[in-house]
Amino acid sequence: MKRPSLSKFALLTAVFTMNAQANVLFTEYVEGSSNNKAIELTNLSTTAVDLSEFQVTLFSNGKTTATVNQRLSGMLAPGASYVIANAQAQSELKEKAQLLSAVTNFNGDDVLVLRQNDLTIDRFGQKGTDPGSAWGNSNISSKDRTLRRLEQVQQGDTDELADFDLSLQWQEFSKDEFAGLGCSGLTSCSDTGTPVVTLGECGDVATPLNQIQIAQDTSPFKGKTVEIEGVVTAALQGSDQMGGFYVQSLTGDRGLFIANAEYNVSPGQHVRLLGDVAEVYGNTQLNDIQGMRDCGEQVVQAADLTLPLDQSLELLEGQMVTLNQPLHVTLDYNFSRYGQIWLSSGKVFQPTDRYPANSSEAIDLAKFNKTNMLLVDDGSSKQNPELIRYFPQLSAEQPLRSGSQVNQVTGVIHYAYGQYQLIPTADIEFIDANPRAAQPTLTERGNLTLASFNVLNYFVNLATEKGSPYRGANSAIELERQRDKIFSALQAIDADVFGLMELENNGFGSDSAIHDLVSGLNNQLGANQYDYIRPTQDRVGADAITVGIIYKPSQVKPVGDVVLLTAYPFDEQTQKHRIPMIQTFEHLATGEQFTVAVNHFKSKGSSCDSLGDPDLGDGQGNCNGLRTDAAITLAQYINDNVGGNAVLMGDFNAYSQEDPMLTFADYGFNTVTMAEDSYSYYYDGQAGSLDYGLVNEALAGKLVAATDWHINADEPRVLDYNVEYKSDAQLQRFYAPDAYRSSDHDPVVMSFALEPAKAKVEFAQSDLWLDESAGMIKIPVKQMGKLLGAKATVHFETHWGTAEGWNDYTSPYWGRLVWLPQSENGAKQEQQFIELTINDDQLVEGIENFTLNLVYSEGVTLGKQQQLTVHIRDND
Repeated sequence: MKRPSLSKFALLTAVFTMNAQANVLFTEYVEGSSNNKAIELTNLSTTAVDLSEFQVTLFSNGKTTATVNQRLSGMLAPGASYVIANAQAQSELKEKAQLLSAVTNFNGDDVLVLRQNDLTIDRFGQKGTDPGSAWGNSNISSKDRTLRRLEQVQQGDTDELADFDLSLQWQEFSKDEFAGLGCSGLTSCSDTGTPVVTLGECGDVATPLNQIQIAQDTSPFKGKTVEIEGVVTAALQGSDQMGGFYVQSLTGDRGLFIANAEYNVSPGQHVRLLGDVAEVYGNTQLNDIQGMRDCGEQVVQAADLTLPLDQSLELLEGQMVTLNQPLHVTLDYNFSRYGQIWLSSGKVFQPTDRYPANSSEAIDLAKFNKTNMLLVDDGSSKQNPELIRYFPQLSAEQPLRSGSQVNQVTGVIHYAYGQYQLIPTADIEFIDANPRAAQPTLTERGNLTLASFNVLNYFVNLATEKGSPYRGANSAIELERQRDKIFSALQAIDADVFGLMELENNGFGSDSAIHDLVSGLNNQLGANQYDYIRPTQDRVGADAITVGIIYKPSQVKPVGDVVLLTAYPFDEQTQKHRIPMIQTFEHLATGEQFTVAVNHFKSKGSSCDSLGDPDLGDGQGNCNGLRTDAAITLAQYINDNVGGNAVLMGDFNAYSQEDPMLTFADYGFNTVTMAEDSYSYYYDGQAGSLDYGLVNEALAGKLVAATDWHINADEPRVLDYNVEYKSDAQLQRFYAPDAYRSSDHDPVVMSFALEPAKAKVEFAQSDLWLDESAGMIKIPVKQMGKLLGAKATVHFETHWGTAEGWNDYTSPYWGRLVWLPQSENGAKQEQQFIELTINDDQLVEGIENFTLNLVYSEGVTLGKQQQLTVHIRDND
């Protein structure tokens, strides 16, 4: 912005309130041909200044004593400029001056000092130093040049003896350039004191890009008209692109976006432009282009950039950069909508998935992640483009997946919507470093497979209208596409028991979502391959979605009734979590029982402020307290009510080191997927686990393998069942009735090796009371559980007590009982008997006793009741 000249505001003669030290400084320096010499001072204060307090002193040829000292007079208005010219200068220059003085008898190597009341407030040059012929360097010189002070310089240079670097605060213009005298700034002045700029020739003095694009959020040239020169690095002028192009300085140290689609340009073209500097959504750019010259062609080099970043990208805004390193690709949620992906050095994890919230490690990782993530944008302004510019081959058969890799990428740095972005200027070669797996990768399969799967709003009632209470598919076509994808995933997992989340909460009858899912699955697999657990309630809680359990009747059978846990915080008053569904099963092949608890805890996104559980800003999101309370209630219930194998599964909406998951561990439940790279979901480009299988100690030793099957989180969401915002061609290209992108969460699959429970053998009771006249008796020894395989043998012994063998009773000292193998159909075994005789000795002896002991077994285990005491009552 040019400031008004003194000639237009006039010298003020009224008395003003003065500052102790005014902010007046040199703003233009003219060292032209012959005596065309002048200096301009400008009042940058907000009040007028009394120039009688000021003097300008000339020090020639490195001297420390004054050559000329010129005192000033008059009043200088705020923002006004004051010009001192040489009396022998040409008329055009003298007409701009308020004072003609010998203080302008300087050459390019002399020093000027501005003082107020003998206090130095600005200087030009270094007092006591002779630089030779001029101040400056190969890029800028004070000899035979006009110099204008950069607009970001708002304070004078007060150290007369300090080194003087002309390039830091001044910009060079051609010899005998007087058009800017009388109004401070880098542009010329009109008769009214406003800037007048015309487009110069290629190679003329121009505003350097490194003065427009600086290490600040706002350019000092914002709102100013400038001339620049640069080389085009990216042309994005199409109707569905950014409506402009990028240029880079000839030295390659800065770049700038040019908002213009009228002048057709191409990369490598050297151009000269006239336009206005603007800040648009934080991006510095040149608007309102008033002219362009084609200056030929030139090659510029991209700047090197490496992740993690060790610098702010502000100075690189608009500049072409190259990253030469292996980079991990993570799809942004809006990959297919806006053409955006994230690049990072290695996979980026949620801090609280690696470390506890508020720990120094989590805090450090959060900071590190910000330096290790760079957003790539396709440079298009169109939503849902037909093709992604840097990955046009995208299809259901050829996806770009998170976990892919690139080894080099070149583009320009752009800033929009609060985020630095890289817009590629060259093709990107993607390496499929994370290929799809056709089925869950389990290192081993046991005889029982369980899985947790969030099926993403599986509703049979269609959400046909905005504001509908239904979710998921909004047409019959979408529901068919959704069903086919989910069926493909379920079949490939092939679990014996599935815990499902996000089913429509519309009961368990023939018109319910879970019935529809199981019926459709059985239509593909064969009748009765799967069944589902049926609570007696029509709805499970008040939420629109619920959890459910489906299972293979050929492999497991339910034991007892299903439990719906409704204690706080699963209660009707709290109404935040989905109600857990708990069912015990018997594994048919082994007879072993296990309990499954299926869960879907409250999400992080929506508020729990009304319940006093806000987002504390520690990375755990909203409702962390309620999720932790839910973990306590669930774990306590299972520990108190389930004596054996138990697994908790579902979408717990908590990362692995957050309070709810640490609470589960405290109660003895640990995750089955402890791999360093476990994850099931992405948020803001960062991976983490929200979905788990958690086992207690009884079941942990039977786990043989577990995995997250990455069919969803790594896939573009455009490959899902939805038909909105897709062209006819995209509907065909982006869809396949396979498992990939059947949901947004990855399923967790776990396999266990259950062993047949050995039958137990024990006495039916601990004490047996008999009369002395009982005679021959049979004492039962019962077997509990199936007996599979070889026969079972139990050895027993008789031990005297107060009753004496052969006198009071007759029994073998030791013996054995044998059970033959049980049939596979589980036929009940007969109990075996120990036979002995109670003798009536005709003696008065009172109550006597002896014991039988089960002492050794083969093919069977001994139960708790291994000893029986026989009490004999005397009849005499």
